[in-house]
Amino acid sequence: ETIELQGFTKGSAIAIILAQYGLGFRPKFVAPGHYDLEIDRGNEASHLWPIGWKPEQSFSEILPAYFRAIPLDVEDVEVNALVSAIADKLGIPYFSSASVLASKNLDIQSLKYTRKQDRISPARLLTSVGDKFELGFDIRVDEAGKMFLWITTAEDTRSFRHRFAHVGQ
Repeated sequence: ETIELQGFTKGSAIAIILAQYGLGFRPKFVAPGHYDLEIDRGNEASHLWPIGWKPEQSFSEILPAYFRAIPLDVEDVEVNALVSAIADKLGIPYFSSASVLASKNLDIQSLKYTRKQDRISPARLLTSVGDKFELGFDIRVDEAGKMFLWITTAEDTRSFRHRFAHVGQ
């Protein structure tokens, strides 16, 4: 499978790719202006370079459609297809942590979600899907502020949020 990362910063692009294999990296200072990258096994709790960052602005400012209710009626829709439609609606790409999801037997290609006809915001819908399957969804930004949707386990999402809890909007 290919991942299209054109336009993303190098740090986030490398972190996204390595996460597919259960790996991450840390920059190690060598000398003034020189760093090596240490690649290590790990996830969001391992204090590796994060897969994106919390946005500095509030979501209502940078992505108001995330909280805007839309009509929805889905029956036995694959989670991946649902997330793809949400990402298209928001105009952002999405990526998932293949290794972490596989380690918990969470295949977003085969998990099915059903919801009766209702109006719901993408934020609430993703929370509902996450609660049902123990998935985690986060809107994140790369080092230059480019937004994307990151899909991982609920446990990894909690680790990321705890790690950056002190970072204000």
